[in-house]
Parts: sequence; C-alpha cells; structure tokens
Amino acid sequence: MQIPDKFYELGFEIDEYNRRFAKLPKLYKECLAIYISTNDIARLQQLFNSKQWIKAEDCAHNLKGAAGNLALMSLYRLYDEICVILRGSEPSKASRLITRAADLEAKFREAAELKTKK
Repeated sequence: MQIPDKFYELGFEIDEYNRRFAKLPKLYKECLAIYISTNDIARLQQLFNSKQWIKAEDCAHNLKGAAGNLALMSLYRLYDEICVILRGSEPSKASRLITRAADLEAKFREAAELKTKK
C-alpha cells in the first residue's frame, strides 16, 4: 500500500508504520479500513455529550491504541490528551479536543478514500 501524501501532512509517522507494518502493507490497508468503518469518534462524541465520562474515556483509550497502531500519531497524541482530561476532575474540558479529533478523523478518512478510489 502506498501511503497517501495527505497522511503525512496530518501526522502519520513512517517510522511507526515501518516498525509495525513494513512487510505487511496489505494488513495495514485492512486495519485502516476497519478503523475507518467503525467510526468510533462518533461513539466518543455521543458518550461525551451524554456525560458518560468513564465510557467516554474507555472509548478514547481504544481510539488512542488503534491510532497508534496505525501510525496516526497526531491522533494518538490527541486521544492521549483526551484520556487524561476525562480521567481528571473536569472531564467536560475535553470538548475542544474531541472536536479537534473529529475534524482530524474526517481528514484522515477523506485522504484514505481518495487513495482507494485512484
């Protein structure tokens, strides 16, 4: 799989990709497709909006792991920040970061879709 140029602009890190998927580009493509299709950012937003802080933190933690595994390190770091805030005394302060994560997720999805259509 050739990595879309836009991924690099959005925080994809090739060293992480090579560490995990260098000889398995087909697996990366399959994992990326699963990640995109699950759209767990929508679930995180729903949990956050209904103030289910513990479940929201769990969802953010899962997103963090998946993003890290896919070398989407800007998302990984963002979800890490969200997890820290959701575990803290003022979880509502994660709102701005969740919005940023949703925007970044949409950009990654768009870049992945453009690549698969070519």
